[in-house]
Amino acid sequence: MLLNLVLLLVIGSGNAVESKLDFVAKPTSVMIIKGTSTLHDWEMKSTSVNADATISIDGDLVTNISRFSGSLPVESLKSGKMGMDGNAYDALKSDKFPRIDFSMKQIDKIDPVTKTITALFKVTIAGVTKELIVKGVLTEISDNLLRVKGEQPLQMTDFKVDPPSFAFGTINTGDKIVLAFDLVLAKK
Repeated sequence: MLLNLVLLLVIGSGNAVESKLDFVAKPTSVMIIKGTSTLHDWEMKSTSVNADATISIDGDLVTNISRFSGSLPVESLKSGKMGMDGNAYDALKSDKFPRIDFSMKQIDKIDPVTKTITALFKVTIAGVTKELIVKGVLTEISDNLLRVKGEQPLQMTDFKVDPPSFAFGTINTGDKIVLAFDLVLAKK
């Protein structure tokens, strides 16, 4: 197993050796935006997540994440309804800002028991950058694969995105959304 792969090497005093490993998101990685409207709940899904990270492992413990960043093309988000997709792309100003970007600024906490990671991220949506505390759970899938999974509540208006409306304003989306992520990271 990857977290056990970094063997304890005996060097003089018998201390474990920390290893920095680079990871990249696999095509099975997913980001989903979930929201509500006056008609029904909705979601848009993207499997075009580009992300990479540098993760330090000591024995079987993640000790640090020194780098974690990525993006996804706005127009890779799909609801299955072309009209809804087009309205969302307009609201997200995809013609001017074709990507949603995220980059970790610092790790706040890594809980070795629950595998929960709390970090400060810079997130850019529709050209507006905000700092957010994001929590995710890091688990091992196999020797060369890790998974980071979590959900982050947001408000569209915090990013100067007007919640889309449809049918001449008779159907309105709610301001509150949830950005769910399930990133599968492969060792480079």
